[in-house]
Amino acid sequence: MQEVLSKVIDPTAPLSGQEFYELSLDDCELRLADSDFARQPAFRVRQARARWDDGEGTIAWDAPDVWVFETTQEAQARYQKLRNALAESGFIYSDMDL
Repeated sequence: MQEVLSKVIDPTAPLSGQEFYELSLDDCELRLADSDFARQPAFRVRQARARWDDGEGTIAWDAPDVWVFETTQEAQARYQKLRNALAESGFIYSDMDL
C-alpha cells in the first residue's frame, strides 16, 4: 500500500511552496542474525517528505524514515499513527481518494 498526502486538493495548483508526504506499507524479509541464508517475513512502513524546490525546478525528497515490524498488525498500527499525525498537521488529501 502506498499513498501521497498533501494539504492541497487541487491537482492544477502551482507546486511552488507545496510539500507532500509519501506513506507506504509493504512486505519484506529480515535476515536472521544467526544465519546468512535464513530469512523471516516482515513488514516495512516508510514515510518520506517531498517539497518543491524552486531553485532546481524539481521535487526534492528528504531521507525517508523506515520502520520494520514482525507482524502486519504492528505495521498497520504504525502506518495509521503516522497518517493521523500528518492529518493533524493539515495533510488531509490523499491520492488514494481520487
